[in-house]
Amino acid sequence: MNKKSHNKKRNVGIIYEQLILTISRAVVENNLTVVEQAKSIIKKYFKPGTELYKEHKLFQALIKPQIDDPSLATSILGEAKKASRAHDYGRLEREKSKMIRDINLNFGKNFYNTKIKEYKDYATVQTLLNDWRFETKDFARLVEYEKKVHSILTRSKNVATLAEQKTPAVNNLVVKIMTDKFNARYGQRLTELQQNLIKQYVFADQNNGLKFQIQIDAQAKSEPVETQLANSFTQVADTGTGDPANIFTTSALFGNQDRNFSHALHSIAIYPNAYTGNITIQGSCIENTPNSDDASTDWFDVESNISLSASSSIYHKTFTLNANWLRILHTPTSGSIDKILVRN
Repeated sequence: MNKKSHNKKRNVGIIYEQLILTISRAVVENNLTVVEQAKSIIKKYFKPGTELYKEHKLFQALIKPQIDDPSLATSILGEAKKASRAHDYGRLEREKSKMIRDINLNFGKNFYNTKIKEYKDYATVQTLLNDWRFETKDFARLVEYEKKVHSILTRSKNVATLAEQKTPAVNNLVVKIMTDKFNARYGQRLTELQQNLIKQYVFADQNNGLKFQIQIDAQAKSEPVETQLANSFTQVADTGTGDPANIFTTSALFGNQDRNFSHALHSIAIYPNAYTGNITIQGSCIENTPNSDDASTDWFDVESNISLSASSSIYHKTFTLNANWLRILHTPTSGSIDKILVRN
C-alpha cells in the first residue's frame, strides 16, 4: 500500500461499519441470508487474536471516546502509535485481502459504496496509522494528522437519541400526519409486523416502552431463521489412507444460539438416494468456526444412532440444541445423500 494514499477498501474501520450497516439494512428488508453472511464475515475476521481485531480496536480507541483532557488525548495518541507499530503488518494485509475476497464474493463491489457517517474520521485515522508504521519523513504532514486525530478525540460527541427528542406535546393531528406519511412511504415496503414494531417504538413513552419491549421479545423468540441447505460433503476419514471408515461431513452450519434462547428447537430433513449407512448429528459451542476433522474435540454428539438401509425416503428428525454450530456426519456403505435441510 502506498503510505501516502487512502484506500477505503482496505480501511478496517470503514469496512466494519459498512458490515454493520449492511446487517441493519438487511434486518429491515427481512433478508436473513445477507444478515448471516455479514455476521459470518465479522465473526471470522474480527475475532480476538486476529490483526484485524487489533486494528479495529485502534480505530475505536481513536474515534469513539470523548476525551475532555487534552493531555490525556495526547497520551492516547502515544499509546496508539506504539500499538500500531507492534502489529504484524504483513499478517494484517493478508487478513485484509482474504476478507475483501469474501466480501466481494458475498456482496459484490458495490458494498464499498455504502456511506458511513464518520468516513472522514476513519480515513484520517488510517492515514495516520500508515504514517506511523512507515515512519514518514514528512513531519509537517505527520503533525497535521496527529492534530486532526487529537481533535477527533477531544471534540464533543453528544448525540441526541430519538427518545430524547420526543416530547409529550405530540397531539392527535401530529400523530395523524406522521401516520399518513409513514404509510405512504413504507406501507407497501414493510411487513405488517415491521410496521407495528416501528409504531410501538415511536409511541413507547406512553407506556414506558413496556409494550415495545414485549413486542420485540416475542418476535425475537418466535420467528425462525432461514432454512440452511447442505448439498456438498467433505470426506474427513478415508479407508484408503488407513482410517477405519469413510466419513463425510457437511460444513459447519449456524446453530443460531443467539436466536434460539432456551427452546433451541431444530429440525433436519435428510434426502437419501438408495442410501445405506450411519448418520450422526453434532453440535459445537465454541465461538469461532470449529475444526472440520471427524475426531475434533470442538464437536459433541447430539444424535448418533441414525441408521438407514437402502433408503430413498426423506428422513426427518427434530431435536433440541443450544449451540453456536451444528454439522451432520455420515458413514455410507452404499448409495448417497443428495442434500440436508436444517431449520431452527
